[in-house]
This record gives sequence, structure tokens and C-alpha cells, in this order.
Amino acid sequence: MVDRLLAIGDIHGCLTALELLLEKVQPTSRDQVIVLGDIVSRGLDTRGCIELLMELQNHVPLLCLMGNHEEFMLDARDDDIACGSWLYFGGEETLLSYDPEYAEARIENVPETHWEFIESFPDYYETEHEIFVHGMVDPDLPLTEQDTADFCWHKFTDVRLHLSGKQV
Repeated sequence: MVDRLLAIGDIHGCLTALELLLEKVQPTSRDQVIVLGDIVSRGLDTRGCIELLMELQNHVPLLCLMGNHEEFMLDARDDDIACGSWLYFGGEETLLSYDPEYAEARIENVPETHWEFIESFPDYYETEHEIFVHGMVDPDLPLTEQDTADFCWHKFTDVRLHLSGKQV
């Protein structure tokens, strides 16, 4: 049993905002912190956000979910066309955060430990009473029968309880 369930959404590389939020809520080892995806892209310090969360997981129960921007980043690593699109939609800021002089956006600058951290993100997380996801869950289908792309890419449009009785 956890004291508090803390959900954080759409950090988008905004390290100062993340630091201020964590300072305010002061998570402990008795809490569960769930990051609802989109840690990367757009903001100026994706690298700092990832490093802070990697360090935080050593002290508090932390689970980061896959968001569409993490999926986009993973696709960009191996696909030049996806990389071009991702750079346009916030990836350039992400990669610049990996250059100490903030001058050159290169995917090769992302450390392997950061790739492994992002690859470890599940698509959703369930507790006894809730389902956490970055995007959408179809309330009328079991989670195992849903297209996982919906969990990351589609906006939530139906606020009904999931057929499991859990709040999304």
C-alpha cells in the first residue's frame, strides 16, 4: 500500500518545472510516482529531465510510461525519415540538450543508458482501481485486445470507467 499515488504528465524537457514540482510534493519511498509519458521533446533540457528521473528511481518507486514523443524518439534513432519528422516536432530541442554547447543536434550524443531507460517504459500501468496511460484507452475492450498505438498516440475522448471497473 502506498501513501500517495503521484501522476506527472507531459514534462516535455522542462527540467525547472519538474524540479519545482518534485520539490513541492516531496515524494518518498512510501509513494508511487507515475510519469505519464512525454518526458522528451520541445523543452530545453530533456537530458536533465531523464537524468533526474533516473536518479529519482533510486530513491522512490517510479514508473515512466511510454508517450508518443518517446516512441517518436525511439523510431528516429533507426529511421532517417522518422528522425526528420521528430526533429521538427521537438526532437531538435531534445538533441541539443545532449550537446554541452547547445550547438549541434546529433542523435549519437544520447547515451545508451538513456535509450535503455526510455525503452523500459511500458504502454500502461494498472493499480487495483486505476489504469494509467499517456493517450487513450477504449473503455469497452480489455487492455490486452487494444492497439497499443492508442495508448501513446490518441487523445482520450471517453471518460467512462473501463469495463474492468477501473478509472482511466
